[in-house]
Amino acid sequence: MLNIKNIRKKCRNLSRKKEGSRNRNRARKELARAYRKTNNQRKDFHFKTARRLCEEYAVICLETLNMKGMARRWGRKVHSLGFYSFVEILKYEAMKLGTQIIFVDRYFPSSQLCSVCGYKNPAVKDLKIREWECPNCHTRHDRDKNAAKNI
Repeated sequence: MLNIKNIRKKCRNLSRKKEGSRNRNRARKELARAYRKTNNQRKDFHFKTARRLCEEYAVICLETLNMKGMARRWGRKVHSLGFYSFVEILKYEAMKLGTQIIFVDRYFPSSQLCSVCGYKNPAVKDLKIREWECPNCHTRHDRDKNAAKNI
């Protein structure tokens, strides 16, 4: 968040400068340096996180996400996280370290399926339901653990 404030300040500073002046050129270079620093910090975080995940886990499952829909709901911060570049870096690190990456379709009903008998419970579509019992085999499921087993 600190870098965004810094970039905004440098953008305002640049817009106040006169076209073609040395001060404008200096302000333009400062703004470019701030953007480069933010980009380098993000890339460093992505590489370190991807490396740690690949060293810790043999299999990593990722859901294919609707980034445009998420951006409509949560705004610019979704894109500034650089999720696509993180996935690319994660694939690269996984290939180097021998970690398997599995992509799960966003429409796969992982939390609705019973991990014991395979029954699909449409009543579990509501995200407020955190635990449910399978009407077919009467097994109690925690929503997140059941989804992990199904994936």
